[in-house]
Amino acid sequence: LKTEMKAWKFAELIADPTVKARWERVRRYFFLRESTYDMTRRCNIRCEGCYYFEGEKQHAVEVRDPEAWRALMQAERERGITFVVLAGAEPSLVPELLGVCFAEMPLGAIATNGLQRIPESVGYKIHISVWGNDATSLCIRKAENMLARQIDNYRGDPRAVFVYTFTPHNIAEAA
Repeated sequence: LKTEMKAWKFAELIADPTVKARWERVRRYFFLRESTYDMTRRCNIRCEGCYYFEGEKQHAVEVRDPEAWRALMQAERERGITFVVLAGAEPSLVPELLGVCFAEMPLGAIATNGLQRIPESVGYKIHISVWGNDATSLCIRKAENMLARQIDNYRGDPRAVFVYTFTPHNIAEAA
């Protein structure tokens, strides 16, 4: 039994008042085009299962020149990128590069372990990776008092978002 699917046109979809109302609430965000960049090969901890150190990217050449990052962000803006995600081993270790990126591309987020505070002058959202309580963090991230330090570093910071990563080692803590 063959069923033909109708190819909807956008104008037909938003002709429905419910769909149109939803579209009007989200349409202002459609200018965002995201790209992700690894800032450094360095990290201040070694987590079991860290995606960065599992693959080939850990062997990439690290670019520490702020002007090279400025040129990259300018070229990316020309390419139509409007939102950056800065990650890559540990971006808080290169605050000068974060500042250059923010100056050139002011919309974005930073994925960090949260052990080193990122200067307030870098106005991106900061996504702090939490892998469990302090005992779990010591076991799988090899960092003492990690959750307490993350909270101390970013308490009251409106940029901070704590992102919980579920692993086989910490799933029981979520209950």
